[in-house]
Amino acid sequence: MTVHGIGGTPLEGWVPFAPAWEQGRIRWLDERTNPYEPWSIKRMAKIVGVNERTITRWNGRGQINADYADLVAVRLGTHPGLLWPEFWWAECA
Repeated sequence: MTVHGIGGTPLEGWVPFAPAWEQGRIRWLDERTNPYEPWSIKRMAKIVGVNERTITRWNGRGQINADYADLVAVRLGTHPGLLWPEFWWAECA
């Protein structure tokens, strides 16, 4: 999978995972039915549609590959440019 930025140029590299993790947590807080239910890797994996090992790897590394950043952002209900503006819109500067 190749993700293209502004102007159709392929994006390469890595972006921080923390903004995606926080967006997932915010979405989960809005949707949860049990206020005592903790936020977890398992819940993030379910929202994003990947396995727990992938989330653990991204979380441990602290970064996510640009190829997956778009997919993750969309599955979290947002645009990747809102999670990683300095990376996503770099070609506009």
